[in-house]
Amino acid sequence: RTLMRANYGKFFQVPDLGEIYQSIQVDFTSRVPLIGNPDLPPQIQTMYAVSLKHRLSTSVSLEVNGYYKDIEKLLSTRQATSFWEGRPAQYTIFQIDDFAKVKGVDFILEKRPSRFFYGSLTYSLLDAKGTGSSSREFYYRYAQLGGGELPRKEYPLEFDVTHSIKLDLYLYLP
Repeated sequence: RTLMRANYGKFFQVPDLGEIYQSIQVDFTSRVPLIGNPDLPPQIQTMYAVSLKHRLSTSVSLEVNGYYKDIEKLLSTRQATSFWEGRPAQYTIFQIDDFAKVKGVDFILEKRPSRFFYGSLTYSLLDAKGTGSSSREFYYRYAQLGGGELPRKEYPLEFDVTHSIKLDLYLYLP
């Protein structure tokens, strides 16, 4: 009546080719160009997940999933200054600077197919904190808009939705 699962994984993700080779031959006279970086190492993710599922009756089960994801070497963009044709030139380049930690719990109440309906109700509790939500966050928020200093400590990321409820309901009418 009860099922337990545990997973562990270490994953490596190579950056997209666009982030490696974007605007390699760029005109530095344009505003603040965004330039790719061929020396980017892969992003590293370490993930853990534990799940416990218990059958409450012949057609109803309750499942609890806990997970933790540690993302190292998260891709970001930073501004740099160099010399081009004897003058100082500013540009933004992809580099590895950010990290993120995502943890959460899902509670799933599931009704197996019966005569007229089946479905599930899921409640998720999520906590996603880090130093960058996406690889271009600095470029759009800080470099282009003059958004001030970069954050120096973890903050809730853009995809951090602390509480969410999802209902999947299927009705069958013969």
